[in-house]
Amino acid sequence: MDAWRIKQAERRANLSPARVAKEQARKAELARLRRQASNACAVGGHSGTVAGYEAHIAADQVPCQPCREASAAHDFGPVCARPTRRCPDGRTGTRAGYLAHLYAGEPACDACLKGSAAEEKESRLQDPEKALRNSLWNKYRMTLEDYRTLLAEQGGKCAVCGVDAPTDHRTRRFHVDHDHSCCPTSSKTCGKCTRGLLCHACNTGLGNFQDNPERLLAAVAYLTARKGATPDAVH
Repeated sequence: MDAWRIKQAERRANLSPARVAKEQARKAELARLRRQASNACAVGGHSGTVAGYEAHIAADQVPCQPCREASAAHDFGPVCARPTRRCPDGRTGTRAGYLAHLYAGEPACDACLKGSAAEEKESRLQDPEKALRNSLWNKYRMTLEDYRTLLAEQGGKCAVCGVDAPTDHRTRRFHVDHDHSCCPTSSKTCGKCTRGLLCHACNTGLGNFQDNPERLLAAVAYLTARKGATPDAVH
């Protein structure tokens, strides 16, 4: 199995249920298009050429195998510049272009990085719930329903300090806290080490103390010993 197929297999294994359904619908649509007549390249005798591939694209057809092979062998420049049925002029500066770089196993160009970031921001603004659902699943293997259930079990409050309103004004929600000894980073966890939902201050505080109970207890002792003490008394 080549590197591209391995990447695709890993990607599919990490898809959320909603994304799986979307992928299946996309494949069904592609299968339907392939069943349609795809002979635009035959006009002018361009079958099996880049011109034939472009003729398919212009006709909104899935290119035939000979034309796809000819296109793959042709140097269009960056992978994002290659024309597709949905993007006849290429995908440079778009989310699709960014993903094309990703699947090719190469760094994305600046235009695709900026374009992808802009599209993601717009998507979050248009559908915040969908953005939250995707973020929870991709990072913590948690569904939005799981998140809401856990928050209800905590009484709608931070599991540490009990504040009833998120203190992160950017996300406006409680953070998912997990055991860093199981999954060291927050970019993607196994979903089995989630501990609770915390406000921004408590989540950041635990992170700064590196989830070390001894350091936290030492901090408590420090604050307790100096509670109400004047600067002269401390020194």
